[in-house]
Amino acid sequence: MSVQRLFNELRFSINQKEWNSWVYKGLIAAGLITSSVAEAQQTPSFDAGTLIKANGSNAYLNGGRASLSVADFDNDGDVELIAGIRTAYTGYDNGYTANPEFKMFSDFDADSGEFNLRTDVNTNNFTITNDSYFYSYANPSFADVDGDGDLDLVAGDFTNKLAVLLNDGNQNFTFDSYLQVGGEDISSGNFTKSVFADIDGDGDLDMILGERHSASGGGYESQVHLYINTAGAGNPIKFDEPSTILQANNSNVGVGISGFHMPAPFLVDYDNDGDLDLFIGTNTGKVFYFENAGTATAHSFTAPKEVALDFQYEGFYGTMASPVVADIDGDGNLDLIVGYGDNSDTSGVMYLFKGKSVTMGTDDLDKNNAISVYPNPVSDVLHLNSKNDVEQINIFNTVGQKVLSFKDSKSIDVSSLPAGVYIMNATSKGKTTTKKIIKK
Repeated sequence: MSVQRLFNELRFSINQKEWNSWVYKGLIAAGLITSSVAEAQQTPSFDAGTLIKANGSNAYLNGGRASLSVADFDNDGDVELIAGIRTAYTGYDNGYTANPEFKMFSDFDADSGEFNLRTDVNTNNFTITNDSYFYSYANPSFADVDGDGDLDLVAGDFTNKLAVLLNDGNQNFTFDSYLQVGGEDISSGNFTKSVFADIDGDGDLDMILGERHSASGGGYESQVHLYINTAGAGNPIKFDEPSTILQANNSNVGVGISGFHMPAPFLVDYDNDGDLDLFIGTNTGKVFYFENAGTATAHSFTAPKEVALDFQYEGFYGTMASPVVADIDGDGNLDLIVGYGDNSDTSGVMYLFKGKSVTMGTDDLDKNNAISVYPNPVSDVLHLNSKNDVEQINIFNTVGQKVLSFKDSKSIDVSSLPAGVYIMNATSKGKTTTKKIIKK
């Protein structure tokens, strides 16, 4: 067996925590690989960026930087991309108000490689009413806030609140309230950007929130907060306890990063080890990766690594980075889309950085892997082959939303899923195996 094949076999057949704690160190000590090779395998790597296109043309967003979120509203297995932008202030009494815009790009076609601009806000199938409840620098995120099975809109902005706009099931969003903690409106700085995911493995959606606030010594500083949802799976989101400051490598996230302002967080299992890793974009246009070296129930983020990104117009379009990560084109690799603003914050763009390393391949790189699946592609029932019991199976779409969940089963019915690409995490004896599933 070649050194490269041995390296790949080990890299994809054990979990990330084991890899970090002893395997790659042993390979370095034996002289089989260099430390630079080992480091490269743990750092996200993407192709040079290309401008996102919509309706055949580069998607320039007039009105300021693009703050991004992804969702699968129509449950067809592909990605809808939503961009919030800044618009000009309008004077209002002794304060200011504005009407942030949301633009929606949908149905990424792997054949043409382009988004279709389906709708602007308040037209066709994506409408927002009562938008006067939030202000400029719209920062969208999506979660089932009220527990009714569809995705609601949580809008952060220049102020210190998070507006909740409930979805009627047809992408009509109406203001309902501000997101609360302990019965009081959340108030955590400005330029608030949230992301929702199950970081503690209890089946409900927790929230990570980036914000900027005035520093005691003058100027500004930023923090990233963690809010734990206590509601339980399927129930309306409920935050009982105040947030904690998110930690990485025993320090507050962002400590030691120059220009760490207006952080835009995004959670995804990038290294395919069953827990959620963290990407954060900053005001300076940089994107940082925080690997989760913990577990699906107890996160432990490592020190940040800057993600090397190469794209045209860097230096003009290159501020206020807002990253999202998903398998955009269905090739099995996680891709990165980053929204940026220009130097004057009057227009925004979105760049696609295609993933280089295969993190979700259909090939079984470890022939002795504990769990295999068949048939794949699948139409109705998917079978798992494992010598041990399978305690938990979760199925995710390509934007990280959990669409099916099963316990104590080796045969699962996926007939309700639309055709497309999905990710299966199956847990047996404390180890999680990840497979890409193709639904016919």
